[in-house]
Amino acid sequence: LNLAKANLKLAQINLRESTIIAPIDGIVTDRHIDQGNLIRQGDRIVTVAEMKTVKVIVAVAEKYGGQVVVGTPAGIKVDAFGGRVFDAKVYSIYPALDAQTHTIQVEIRMSNDDLLLKPGMFARVTLITEHKDDIVVIARDVVLGGRIDEPYVYVVEDGIAHKRFVKVGIKQADKYEITDGLKAKEMLVVNGMNYLTDAMKVEVVRLEEIGVNQD
Repeated sequence: LNLAKANLKLAQINLRESTIIAPIDGIVTDRHIDQGNLIRQGDRIVTVAEMKTVKVIVAVAEKYGGQVVVGTPAGIKVDAFGGRVFDAKVYSIYPALDAQTHTIQVEIRMSNDDLLLKPGMFARVTLITEHKDDIVVIARDVVLGGRIDEPYVYVVEDGIAHKRFVKVGIKQADKYEITDGLKAKEMLVVNGMNYLTDAMKVEVVRLEEIGVNQD
């Protein structure tokens, strides 16, 4: 009986000492051993991640480095959630420049209270380095000219298409900011512009108003 009690006590001690307590609250994201494996001191058992805040590391081109500071707002678009944009901010900026790529590593963090975002997801990042109110924004394809000619658009007034030179500000993938040459609510030719000449009569089939960005 005494031997059985001793064995029981030893088993309880072994069980207690084999219990591993995580150093942080989080979720197990990876397991490095299987049941029955022999482990040694220092072996990795599981990976635990604190998932309520997630980070994204991005490389910012050197020429934009001066525009990005800690606290700069960012939008994170993750392929798994279609067009949904998650709000985030720049958390830190690495002090060294990558001499080969001429980029600066920037760490962005965002809240993930609902645990939708997972490690390894592919994300597209937009850094908001400048904010403007009441600006004129039009589709990029509407602007003609460029490398050789001054950029211009066709504005329709009373059935006549007038060639109007404009000044372009911020350029994005599919739209341009117009800083001079257009007013809000003017009507643009958005199709067939390449077939027009100044002061040509046109038949309005569909017009698109220039919008005013209130963001």
